[in-house]
Amino acid sequence: MKRWIALVIVMILALSGVWMAGKMYVRWQEGPVQEQPLEGVETPAPGSTVKPGATQAPKEDPMDLDSLLDGEKAVNVQDEFRYYVADGDYSVVEGLDKDVMNILLLGTDSEGALNNGRTDTMIICSIHVKTGSVKLSSIVRDLYVQMPGMQSKNKINAANSFGGPNMAIKCVNETFGLNVSRYVSINFNAFVDLVDLLGGVDLEITSGEAGQINKHAPHSPRVKAGMMHLDGDQSLQYCRIRKLDNNFGRNERQRKFLDAMVKKVISGSNMDTLMELVETGMHYVDTNLSTSDLFTILFTVLPNMGDMQMYSCPGQGEYHYDNSGTSAVIGHMDKVNASLHAFIYGETEE
Repeated sequence: MKRWIALVIVMILALSGVWMAGKMYVRWQEGPVQEQPLEGVETPAPGSTVKPGATQAPKEDPMDLDSLLDGEKAVNVQDEFRYYVADGDYSVVEGLDKDVMNILLLGTDSEGALNNGRTDTMIICSIHVKTGSVKLSSIVRDLYVQMPGMQSKNKINAANSFGGPNMAIKCVNETFGLNVSRYVSINFNAFVDLVDLLGGVDLEITSGEAGQINKHAPHSPRVKAGMMHLDGDQSLQYCRIRKLDNNFGRNERQRKFLDAMVKKVISGSNMDTLMELVETGMHYVDTNLSTSDLFTILFTVLPNMGDMQMYSCPGQGEYHYDNSGTSAVIGHMDKVNASLHAFIYGETEE
């Protein structure tokens, strides 16, 4: 089953604000208008609010993607899950800085539908609505955590498969003591298409990375060690590499790719290309962001895309590997949460 990396969501978030503003202006002028088996499948714990086989409740004030696109999504959005977590039942921690908007970015490994399958990528995008600071916290996919409403633990990337974005949000909040209430979920197809629309990305790669890219992107031109121009499929394979090191090494490659891609977007793309990027990307997105959220993003993310800070969670010295052969990452959660909160809610640039 194909996997992908959704770091490009941040770019879609920012550009979607531009797209939405343009569409609203035009309308004003015109007048009114298959999943792999999961380990540890269980019944909900006694007293749990989750219910098997239920469907998601309607979202409150969601962004109307279909009206923005004037067309159908390229992929279906799944809204029926093994366990039901109601909209708003996110275990939000009170008392945190309300000027920081936390959005959970989800990249699923399923080809069939959005919001389906394990997440290959989970990133907390923290936007300071007053200063414009943008911070990305990459959560390692193998972190072993308690699943909401279940009696034992699982890898954090399983939360989306059990209960969709709502359970993923709830799991992140309960694990890290956060106040996430928004999400963006994107299909891997958008990754390849968007990179190709940009004309590819230039990256410095090692010989080992080149070997993995050539192996898994056989229809693209071969690459070698050094500064190389990667197309969409090659970029996807670069961001998926794990065999050379581990998930932490992959997180580093993903951050390196995002930095290169964002710089290319803000320095070398004309408005027609930007609009095409947004329209293509939004066909592969599901979100509960509201219109007001998008306007906030328009005026905060877009001017600061070149200055994003990035963090890998858990950090060095804050975890160890399980010795049972499952590759599970066991976090020392007091240290993990202290470091993550310091990164997200620490001093921001004025």
